[in-house]
Amino acid sequence: MNDSWQDRVGSIDLMRAIAILGMVVCHTMSFLSYEEQGYPLLSFVGQQVFGDFPASIFIFASGLSLALTLEECLDSSAIQRWQQSNRKRGALIFCLGLLFSVLVWGPQQIFLWGILTMTGSSIFFLTYLIHFPLWSLILIAGGVLLGAPFVREHTHFIEYWGGNFHNVTPVLGRFSGILVEPVREFISDFTLSSVIAGFFSNGEFPLLPWSAFSILGFVVGRLRLQWKTWIGFFIGVASCILGFGIALSSLYSEYNAELLSTQILAPFSFYPDSLSLFLVQLGVCFILLTSLHSIFDQSDGRSAMDGWRRKVLRVGTQMSRYTLSTFFLHHILLLWPIWIGGFLQGHLYFYYGRVCTPPFGFLLALLLLLMCYFLSIFIDRYARAWSLESMIRKLSSRV
Repeated sequence: MNDSWQDRVGSIDLMRAIAILGMVVCHTMSFLSYEEQGYPLLSFVGQQVFGDFPASIFIFASGLSLALTLEECLDSSAIQRWQQSNRKRGALIFCLGLLFSVLVWGPQQIFLWGILTMTGSSIFFLTYLIHFPLWSLILIAGGVLLGAPFVREHTHFIEYWGGNFHNVTPVLGRFSGILVEPVREFISDFTLSSVIAGFFSNGEFPLLPWSAFSILGFVVGRLRLQWKTWIGFFIGVASCILGFGIALSSLYSEYNAELLSTQILAPFSFYPDSLSLFLVQLGVCFILLTSLHSIFDQSDGRSAMDGWRRKVLRVGTQMSRYTLSTFFLHHILLLWPIWIGGFLQGHLYFYYGRVCTPPFGFLLALLLLLMCYFLSIFIDRYARAWSLESMIRKLSSRV
């Protein structure tokens, strides 16, 4: 697609921009401050509200983008070139994800299976599904989603996450049990079975169920010309209501740690991404897409938009164009100083989550966003060839 901001799809650009904004806020507050330092409500908003949705939005948008670029292929030879290019791009993003894990979290966490390895894998596999009927893709996404708990049961998910779950925050009062998380972050060994299980079901962002967002985004993208905004909005609201209903029902059921990661009907959980949270995340994707589409994707072009829409689109497009570089950069800016300080103290995690209070962490997140935005402008003008996006684009056309 044309990289000029006037020719890009505004709703998708803004979805990516919102996703990277949420990631920066969540990671800044998670890495620099914990709820135990006070301000539980602010910590909840920064780490959960901003944290539970960006990944799904970003992955959903990647499926949308694949579908829209496929529309530009006018014959079979163009489709084959599209497949080859995106398979290379998916493989390169996958490799970049492994490199990211080593550089940011250390060599021992190379098989963390983060969002980059998952996104690259989804792009790669989707290129083999483009000729499938859309109804079959929906069935595949449903199978990925509903099959994830059964796979986790056989791969012993909870053993890699500390063996138990706990309530995320007391700020929810008597509803605190509606949102849970493992007591420890993911730790994998280097046995082949653990590596494979991590990739498919046990890692931070395994294919099951996260690839379903990419598949469904692709389906929505293929339906774009026939899409009715009110239908998408209705689906989004219904999905959110169903997700909340499942999570609320779990408050009145008995479960233990082992069952929690393997049950279909379970409370909200990001690790693993439970069915209840998945449905709310998917609903937010639909609501966000249809709302942004109705506001910004005007048929008479961006030149006819009023001032505030044009300004929002310029900022969103700028952030969207360099989401990969921003994702990589903000992790390094946040974590490398912590690791260096911890190394000097004799304990790598010495400053992890203890740098500042949540309010100051939120302020730092906003400053970091501004820094990344102006840095993206600098890259755009003077160093575009050195951005990760440009490197992947060039390599995928040459390899």
